[in-house]
Amino acid sequence: MKSPHLFIDESIRGRTYLLGVAVIPVNRLAAARTLLRALCLPGERRVHFQAESNTRRRAVISHLVAAGITADLYLAHGPAGQARASCVRALTIDACKRGAHRIAIESRGRRVTAPIG
Repeated sequence: MKSPHLFIDESIRGRTYLLGVAVIPVNRLAAARTLLRALCLPGERRVHFQAESNTRRRAVISHLVAAGITADLYLAHGPAGQARASCVRALTIDACKRGAHRIAIESRGRRVTAPIG
């Protein structure tokens, strides 16, 4: 895979921290952006699973899979800061192994800082 871009979204469910990572090769970015724009409903600026029904989520995932977009999920349990640091550490190692060109993180909506290393 050519140097991918990684698009990350994070979430907390109780004491479980989740980090979802869409992996898109740099030579497929334009096609992925076109697809995501086409998947937006009238009036939407972006697709975000938090606001989507389960039926819509399945439809979006089907289109992404058909387009060859892959994803990884990192999961940790415990205090939010420690769990986040663990996931970010693992993601960073994997990103380096992949030769990732860019990492874009969409946060949970509030600032969380956690030391890495």
